[in-house]
Amino acid sequence: MGKVQCPRCAGELDSAARFCARCGFSVATEGAVVATAMMPPLREAGDVLPLEYQQGDRPLVSRFRWVVLTLVFLAITINYVDRLVMSILSGDLQKLYHISDVEYGYINGAFALAYASGQLVSGAWLDRVGTRIGYTVSLLAWSLASMFHAVARGPWGFGIMRGFLGISESPAYPAATKTLAEWFPKRERALAMGFVNAGSNVGAVLAPLLVPWLALNFGWQWAFIGTGAAGLFWLILWIPLYRKPHEHPR
Repeated sequence: MGKVQCPRCAGELDSAARFCARCGFSVATEGAVVATAMMPPLREAGDVLPLEYQQGDRPLVSRFRWVVLTLVFLAITINYVDRLVMSILSGDLQKLYHISDVEYGYINGAFALAYASGQLVSGAWLDRVGTRIGYTVSLLAWSLASMFHAVARGPWGFGIMRGFLGISESPAYPAATKTLAEWFPKRERALAMGFVNAGSNVGAVLAPLLVPWLALNFGWQWAFIGTGAAGLFWLILWIPLYRKPHEHPR
């Protein structure tokens, strides 16, 4: 009967009995423990990107993650500017198109309902198509929806446009979260998410400065068109620059 070396004491292990007479090692009871102990050490969790990568293939942290963080920050900033245009212009638009307070409430409700409904499914959709395509489609759609507010006339028109804006903006935060998980190690994710969340406050500061200036100088339609166009410029950066870490040349 052939003999093999015992993994514990280097003595002879009977290949049939799978038992070492010298140290008492038994493959049946201790083999899994020894096999685990002989595995190569894992890399520190803070030095790798764990999402969707198998052990051994996970890329190390890259400095390019700060470029990705800046892009996501700008996307959230644009997101909040676009959604605030209507509220900033609401007084003038209500007078111009004879929109009552109740009707304006319905207009806001259309956005809120569409946004909430979209978030129920946008996460699963992003898991299917990925962040690069998902963010591209979402931001393109909400930019166009914002710009098309310029053709609305009356409560029905604005309500429909707000609904389109709400559902197209709904993937923004799920996409931001997934993007950061792809590029940032666990120890930096709270930092990255805090930075991205600050984009909403920056948008809330920029909108009251930018929207009235556009409306006064070019007309209320251009307040929607100008802010919506900002997202199209963002896409010029996002599409060529963004890849998953293991696909990215940097």
